[in-house]
Amino acid sequence: MEFDVAVVGGGINGTGIAREAAYRGFRTLLLEKDDIAQATSSQSTKMIHGGIRYLETWDFHLVHESLRERWTLLKIAPHLVKPFQIVIPVYKGSVRRPWMIRLGTLIYDLLAVGRNIGRSRRLRSEEVQAIPGLKKDGLLAAIAYPDAQVFDARLCLETALSAQEVGAVVLNYHPVERVTLENGHYRLQGTHLRTGAPYNFSAKSVVNATGPWTPIFERLTPGHPTKEMVYDRGIHLVVPSLGITEGLALMTGDKRLIFVLPWQEHYTLIGTTESKFEGEDFSSVPYSEEEVSYLLDKFNAFFPERNLTRGEVLYVYSGVRTLIAGHESSLTRLSREAEINLMPDQGGTAWMNVYGGKLTSYRRLAEQAINKLARHVTPSGPAPPRFTASTPLYGGRELVDIPPDKNPAFLTPELRDAWRGRYGSNWAELVDLALAQPKLQEMLLQRFQYTLADLAYMVTVELAFRLEDLTFRRTKMIYGLTENETRKLSQALEQFLKGQDWDSLYGEAAS
Repeated sequence: MEFDVAVVGGGINGTGIAREAAYRGFRTLLLEKDDIAQATSSQSTKMIHGGIRYLETWDFHLVHESLRERWTLLKIAPHLVKPFQIVIPVYKGSVRRPWMIRLGTLIYDLLAVGRNIGRSRRLRSEEVQAIPGLKKDGLLAAIAYPDAQVFDARLCLETALSAQEVGAVVLNYHPVERVTLENGHYRLQGTHLRTGAPYNFSAKSVVNATGPWTPIFERLTPGHPTKEMVYDRGIHLVVPSLGITEGLALMTGDKRLIFVLPWQEHYTLIGTTESKFEGEDFSSVPYSEEEVSYLLDKFNAFFPERNLTRGEVLYVYSGVRTLIAGHESSLTRLSREAEINLMPDQGGTAWMNVYGGKLTSYRRLAEQAINKLARHVTPSGPAPPRFTASTPLYGGRELVDIPPDKNPAFLTPELRDAWRGRYGSNWAELVDLALAQPKLQEMLLQRFQYTLADLAYMVTVELAFRLEDLTFRRTKMIYGLTENETRKLSQALEQFLKGQDWDSLYGEAAS
């Protein structure tokens, strides 16, 4: 099969570029060696934000762009991106005085330029007292500002599925093992991990959006220069809900921010750390117990009565952010700006490397990338009447409910709410699926309102293949699964996969 553009890398940058390309009429291929959002894009702090701390490094342009994109994502993915409030408590002895924080939040408001989702403010005394467990001794002020929270992996997935809706071929578990330039086209070859069958694709252009793997992927095509990269490792702790209903940004003595965030009603996230990562295995970035202790110590300094212990940590996740090396000695001070390098090759082909970037501003980065590519590669098809800034993501359309008198018996209020929260406007597809195949109405994991229909949908529509795809990226059940529940889900997945005809599901692209 021949394409105008082959995007390699199924993280947030790659899926965003694939969606933008498909919306512009490019015949688009997206290849990911593992699962969509396998690495960095599922290991974030789960925030869509302007980056208030970047004001200290005078990155006003980055903050302004991020706040504009925050507004856009709230419109096109309202089921995944939710506004919430972040509170910064300021204590005696802090290098950042209350007036400094308040000034920063006012600038943050101003940079939103009419696209704000609320206004920053100083909390009243009774509001501060209501924050459970927060140390009040020495507290000078608590200042709140608006931001948003996101299910990062599903944002990435639904961006990929949105590209697929308009004709892009989206393939996870397709590692690229060989790239050659032949007769004005790039040839990409590898092995489909689901079937074990070889694949062979041809494209006029290639976008290397592999994140931390960018220099490694470049080794397949010698001759394209790459930037020197720095890898910033961060870890997050998941603990049972601490009863905190709004986010907290805790200013530590080492001038860092530790976020304490409510997550999916039952959990609280604490993160992140920042340390330089050495190595090339980014699929499973190890964390250290020293980093876990660091986060626990910082948290307990602000919540001394709570005294959170290592035994209460349900889950630890770890990933790397890719930064372009600079002259700054501190990781914190390295720029978060993205960079796009386009290198035209012989015969009208082009190679593009994408560096850095932020979850919040991925759509804008994709727009810039395709603007550059369009100067050298002409799309072979008409552009669909869609624009990435205004077209809802895959599940982001208006929610339509089923009339009460037509509700099937299996659709309890709890299951309906779970499906609406999980799939957004596509939730009714689960109803249709379960009605067409009554066996899929069976409840697989009652505590999570997870049915066989969920399993079938995630495999056949949402490209899931392995257990972790289901428990960590399509849902966050992994935080609370028992051994028995894990075994039950694993067995159900194994049985379901045995009955799948992958060639039929993936058509010509799977062969």
